[in-house]
Amino acid sequence: MDINRQTILGRIGHIRECRYTSNGRAVINLSVATNKEWQNDDGTTHKETAWFEVVVWGKMAEAVKKYCQKGDRIYVEAEYSPRKFMDNKTGNERTTHEWVVRGPEHKIVFLTYHDRASAGAEAPPAGERPDWAGKPAATGAGDDYQEGKKPAAKEPEAYQSDSELPF
Repeated sequence: MDINRQTILGRIGHIRECRYTSNGRAVINLSVATNKEWQNDDGTTHKETAWFEVVVWGKMAEAVKKYCQKGDRIYVEAEYSPRKFMDNKTGNERTTHEWVVRGPEHKIVFLTYHDRASAGAEAPPAGERPDWAGKPAATGAGDDYQEGKKPAAKEPEAYQSDSELPF
């Protein structure tokens, strides 16, 4: 079994318009920036920003459209997926690098809370708000996501001793 999973923790730079495929499945593209800061031996501070193009599919794309905006902190577990395309201007084949969230093995966690009611938007009832305190508002491509409702959290199994561990 092979694993292709990337983890990104950063801020949303740009959210493009949510589109729908011919069979009605939502897709949204967003850019996520990560910042790194370090000092050389001489004490000079350097800063570097890396940008990631993230493609989100399904109901999770609709949740991103509804709850996220530029500058929000976001945690993403996605599949790295280079994609080739033909550049219409030059006629050359080019490659773009994307991180894709499309199935239950992928995850997005919204880390910024927006009180939409104070901004004039209608907020969901208190018992139906997504959990913004570092837990997933929805996971995977969102097939189990119900708009405005928290997904059921599974409690981790507690083991009394090392001999009970499953490995």
